[in-house]
Amino acid sequence: MVYRAGEIQGIEPGSTGVIIVHRTPDEVFAQEAMDSFEGKPIVVDHPVVNGQLQLLTSDNWRQFSVGSMHNIRRGEGVQDNLLIADLLITDAAAISEVMAGRREVSCGYGADYAQTDKGQATQHTIRGNHLALVKQGRCGHACSIGD
Repeated sequence: MVYRAGEIQGIEPGSTGVIIVHRTPDEVFAQEAMDSFEGKPIVVDHPVVNGQLQLLTSDNWRQFSVGSMHNIRRGEGVQDNLLIADLLITDAAAISEVMAGRREVSCGYGADYAQTDKGQATQHTIRGNHLALVKQGRCGHACSIGD
């Protein structure tokens, strides 16, 4: 995954100003990582407060949540490189946005990072926080609502 300078604290970007983050299937599909997404809120776009991206907390989840995700699992066949979830969207405006074409998704999560070279890092200990309904996600159409 490609991140801009400043998106990951403590990781120095390369000469192009980006950070390439590598994560292994063992990290993405670790049972603890998958379990951490169970029941987490769905939001429309990643939460921003005072111009800064935010994780959801017990203080702000009600402000942003439009549903929840369940039955987190690894995809099968051609989707075996993806986390799959059943989405329960409970907000009428969010449902309308999905029906109108907002179908890509982006996971909000915390993780540990280790710099492996200038502009290169690995990601470990992924812990889910939310799922954002986005117009264009970092991983593209592969990460989208499929029904």
